[in-house]
Amino acid sequence: MSNKIILERARNFYSKISERYAAEHYYERVPLNVFWREQNMPVMYDIIEGADGPEEVVHRAQQTFMFSVNVASPIKERAVDWLLEEQRSRGVDIFSLPPEIQESAYSYADNNVDRQGRRLTPDFIRTVNIGHKIGRYFKPGRRGFDILELGGGLGHLARTMKLLGHTRSHVILDLPETLVFSYCFLSLNFPGARTVLVENEDSARAITAGGYDFAFVPALFAEAITTRPYDLFVNTASLGEMPNRTIRYWMNFIQNSLTIHFIYTLNRYLNTIDPSRHAWRWEENECSVHYDRRWDFRQWELEPRFTRCPYVDTLIARYLEIAAARLKTIDAPACAQRAAELLRMVQEQDWYNVKDNSAIMMRGDHILAHDLGMDGTLFKLWNSLRLHPSADGVATLLRYLDTLLSRKDRVFEEQQFYQDLFLALFDAERDSTLQEFASQLRKRVQLQTQSPSPTLIESRDNYNFVSAGDKVIAISTALGSVHLFQDRLGEQELSPILFTGENLETVREKVRAFEKKTAVPDVELIDESGRYNVVRAGERFIAVAKELGPSNLFREQLGERELPPVLFTGESLEEVREKSMAWEATTAQPAPELLGDTAGYNLLRVEERFLAVAKSLGPTQLFVERLGKRELSPILLIADTLEEVRGKAITVELQDTRPVVELVGETVKFNLVKLGSRFVAITKSLGQVSPMVERLGERELAPLLFTGMSLEEVCEKARAYEKELSFPEVKLIEETADYNLVKAGDRFIGIAKKLGPINLFQERLGDRELPPIILIAPDVSILRQRISEHTDCPSNDGDENP
Repeated sequence: MSNKIILERARNFYSKISERYAAEHYYERVPLNVFWREQNMPVMYDIIEGADGPEEVVHRAQQTFMFSVNVASPIKERAVDWLLEEQRSRGVDIFSLPPEIQESAYSYADNNVDRQGRRLTPDFIRTVNIGHKIGRYFKPGRRGFDILELGGGLGHLARTMKLLGHTRSHVILDLPETLVFSYCFLSLNFPGARTVLVENEDSARAITAGGYDFAFVPALFAEAITTRPYDLFVNTASLGEMPNRTIRYWMNFIQNSLTIHFIYTLNRYLNTIDPSRHAWRWEENECSVHYDRRWDFRQWELEPRFTRCPYVDTLIARYLEIAAARLKTIDAPACAQRAAELLRMVQEQDWYNVKDNSAIMMRGDHILAHDLGMDGTLFKLWNSLRLHPSADGVATLLRYLDTLLSRKDRVFEEQQFYQDLFLALFDAERDSTLQEFASQLRKRVQLQTQSPSPTLIESRDNYNFVSAGDKVIAISTALGSVHLFQDRLGEQELSPILFTGENLETVREKVRAFEKKTAVPDVELIDESGRYNVVRAGERFIAVAKELGPSNLFREQLGERELPPVLFTGESLEEVREKSMAWEATTAQPAPELLGDTAGYNLLRVEERFLAVAKSLGPTQLFVERLGKRELSPILLIADTLEEVRGKAITVELQDTRPVVELVGETVKFNLVKLGSRFVAITKSLGQVSPMVERLGERELAPLLFTGMSLEEVCEKARAYEKELSFPEVKLIEETADYNLVKAGDRFIGIAKKLGPINLFQERLGDRELPPIILIAPDVSILRQRISEHTDCPSNDGDENP
């Protein structure tokens, strides 16, 4: 099958299935979490629609963290070497395996590391570790397993399992968007494989063990694949990226709908959060707590050694590895007895019985090395609650979790789940020995769920200063009315950090307007001619008079220094007036007198003549500016060729009606995100955000909102920002025939009237032409010609300073 056909089949499949998902409102019944809905989905849409082939689908995915964590930076070398050494410590030598056991030939090249002629990445080695563990715990035999994998991602693990010989058939149950990626990846790597894209329930029921190599089943059809047994169920990482409602759905599906012999999972457990910033994780914290009593554990370990790499792997979650066999029946009384026995063993341990500071200077005071495997305290408590949950067991686990934390501003993600479980069991059991613990826990829960109450301290300098808990926050009055710790990012516009609109075009227009306003083109010296340096600024060419000295084009602001003859500065009004009048004396031109106007023209008298000047020309310099020197769009257009000028003319004619067609994605500085029926542009400088979840006040959003630990710190930030943007007050003092004389702060400035309207200290040097100091042209040849004209005609164009 050609690569073109692979992508075409994937897109046709996706088009059909996505219509079913929309029609049946699947994501309302089995919702995605915010991260997948608002961040990963738009990225996948963009790749699916825009990729030129399946290789590009794979490469673009591998440049994100959607399905794995690989990096292109040199640290990947150390990560690979550490992981290889860790494998050797367990008796696994990847180089003794067949040569095809290496990273895919279709892997994004910048992620790869070469070792002894094999392509390797941290993620590939991770899949080898998982495959080796599965082979060790369950012994797939020569036939291989019939595998059902929930959330196959790009298909990395499915590929490795087949290369290791562990697979007879592999069903991937996933979102339709993600199935496009795994189908492209596995089709590229196994061009002769028997693949099935399941498009309806009947096709799902028809897939049989051994009748395919890879079957790609949308989660919508999950119930249709329960009619046959599977040797092994696998899930790695994705259950921990789902809302609790969805986690419960899938755990019920696994344990009550499927017939499986073995299970292998590697999912989040005991990751820490700051409740004031990550409270949304309370709704996504149950992926490792719903295993029922019908499991015989072969392996249970938090942070297995192969996940402890100090390079790259610290960027992903802490995982709990579980490998178990499914039991046909259970003995409920035996389960309760075993749970009580496990709890009793734990409650006899020293940490549970040694109180206060009696263990100080001993190992018992903050134990550094905990046994997080099946012989350790954590598993005994976790397993006791699995077999027969009790209020006493949950209380003991909560106390043990406190011994694992070293920071008071962090809690474990699952803590709220266990707190709610304890209170429910305590209310049912009414164990009087736990009354004090229950009272303390209720107070603790109340403190955790309370948001700090904001109190206005004062208002000044365009900011409101608010005290919130142990923080002081400065909020720009430009924000209007806000509700700190309640309003969520994305609910209102926070220009220039976050733009909102009713549709994509509105948001894109706002972003482009802001980027255009703040863009600073690269300035490159390309030539010089006499008194001028010729530079390229973006797509324009500018001639800058050498007499200006060092200049910062597009950064230096008009008014910061003297630019004769267009701008004079001085220490007094008299000094500026003298400079202005001296220049006027050398460059006097007839003075136009405005007599009146019509609808479209200004009527002027110039000495003995009368002129009618079209208002559409805008500001003009009669008898100084020469027609043809600059473009006067749409009245006068300039270009190097007939074709170019014709194109400009057509563009002007169509510019108000031309539709804008562009894929949803990103601009230089903004990510474009769809929020429900709205589109939002979020500045990339914010880093990772959670629109509609993160609340205003949780972090600094300069310059609209500053935070600090004290009023003084916040005041200092606000004043520093305002000082950076402050401009002196500009006041017109008087005028001469050709100059306006203004006072700016403690200085006086004479500004040539021919400049037209200007914004002193805001307009940037290079934004427009200031002949003869700064000349602008569309290319170098025209610019050289203009330089020559100014050099040859000093009296008309102002080449000489008075």
